[in-house]
Amino acid sequence: PWSRLLIEPNRSAHHTSLFSDFSKGLNKSDKEWLIREFWTPYRDRVREGIRNRISSNRKVIHISVHTFTPVWEGDDRAVDIGFLYDPKRRSEQEFCREWKKQVDLRAPDLRIRMNQPYKGSADGFTTSLRKEFSEDAYLGIELEVNQKFWFDGNKEWAKIAGLLIGSLLGR
Repeated sequence: PWSRLLIEPNRSAHHTSLFSDFSKGLNKSDKEWLIREFWTPYRDRVREGIRNRISSNRKVIHISVHTFTPVWEGDDRAVDIGFLYDPKRRSEQEFCREWKKQVDLRAPDLRIRMNQPYKGSADGFTTSLRKEFSEDAYLGIELEVNQKFWFDGNKEWAKIAGLLIGSLLGR
């Protein structure tokens, strides 16, 4: 219910990008308030949901969805969709490879990359959750979608969303 321009829920509390250009100039008290009122409750709610499912002997596949800018520092990014995972976790790697295969079958023209435009093991919420939950119980996947699909119109965005969901569910 808030923008990452306020506080970035995918960053660790110590990360330099926890606060955006708009909020990094706030005083310490206001920053602590943002952490207490937004960042911590969100992360606690997700963590508790994962913990509850694991305690019920269910394996959790946590897909954290993000977007990225099509141009970074003047360079066009040659990525439409990125599947991010920890390469040390075989189950995450296999899950992403299979998902990519399913998307490729449905949309071979999309440029799908593994661990791009970011590394799946970089600072992020899924990275911190991997430290808490074993690979047998938890897969932390970050799905990165190029914002160009949004800028091209909601039809493209809806089409990409349907493609990703359908390929994940085998439709």
